[in-house]
Amino acid sequence: GNLVHADAWETTGTHAFGVVSMPSTSDNFKLSYVVKDNALNANGAGVMHDGVYQFINYMTAGSNMYCFCMEYDMATWEEKRGDLCDQSLLANAMAYDYTTKKIFGSFYNKTFSSFEFGRLDFSKKTRETISEIKGRYVAMAIDKEGKLYAISDSGNLLEVNKGTGDSTIVGNTGVLPSTNPSSAAFDYETGELYWTVTDTDNKAGLYEVDVTTGTATLIGIMEDGDQIMGLFVNDPETNPNVPSMPTSFSSVFSKGST
Repeated sequence: GNLVHADAWETTGTHAFGVVSMPSTSDNFKLSYVVKDNALNANGAGVMHDGVYQFINYMTAGSNMYCFCMEYDMATWEEKRGDLCDQSLLANAMAYDYTTKKIFGSFYNKTFSSFEFGRLDFSKKTRETISEIKGRYVAMAIDKEGKLYAISDSGNLLEVNKGTGDSTIVGNTGVLPSTNPSSAAFDYETGELYWTVTDTDNKAGLYEVDVTTGTATLIGIMEDGDQIMGLFVNDPETNPNVPSMPTSFSSVFSKGST
């Protein structure tokens, strides 16, 4: 997961990266650290599955960009992998599908001028393009039955065909996303969809999204303007068909590239 901004960082000049959790209800809503680690930097999007957290990290040096495939053991939060990879793997949203064991994502095209819907093979460090994306997906999530949902830059909840990339509008969330990073995740036990987003009024919050109507309901405001990617619900290490009831969300906070 990824935090690319917190308002306090601008005044303190320091960045507090790491894994955090947040409650799924409005009661005493606040973010709490699970672990702090400046190396957890998923600014190219990432997924959690089977006890590991996999993400793409990128950094710039002058006019050059470098991308890395990173993997962490979620039991210890120790780094298991950090390989140089191609820029084509860079995404703004990803989701893991337990039914196919595939990673789907919204990836930047070659010129970074638009986005492509595709599949990522993390082990081989390759991806394939399925279709071009009209506009921009700000977040993606896949439920335990394998249905892929995306939220568009106009605030629409979409159901996306994983084979063709064709999308159908479920409904509007009522939230207009800004261009800041965003993330979504399913609770496999309840089927609820959660979404972290900063809206065009610069209000950052956690929402629950109704997958039958698209309507988003605010759960809590992130008072420090936190921008989170890589949101996930605490779920089993194997698959969502044997879930334990989650009590909070987790997300990796990380420095964004400028």
